Amino acid sequence: MILDRSSRLALGALLALASAPLRADVMEIGDDGARWIAGGVGAVPGQTPLTAPYGVPPTAFEVSPELTGHVPESVVSDPALTALGIPPGYQATVHD
Repeated sequence: MILDRSSRLALGALLALASAPLRADVMEIGDDGARWIAGGVGAVPGQTPLTAPYGVPPTAFEVSPELTGHVPESVVSDPALTALGIPPGYQATVHD
């Protein structure tokens, strides 16, 4: 009886989830920058599209000015210093 009830519940949950729409995050990266084709930032209301050109590294300290005093130095990372830890073979794959 317990197994019958749990199997019916599992079947009901499976049927409910099977009818849910599927979504995928697809980003297109080109010479003029990157943009979301489906999902991603464009799927969230109130967000601006991704317009940063591909290959431009972020600045070392990207925190809004009003939060500058509240962010400890231990959580701020330097992208140039972080990039030194990436193996050269992987860098070539990412840039390809």
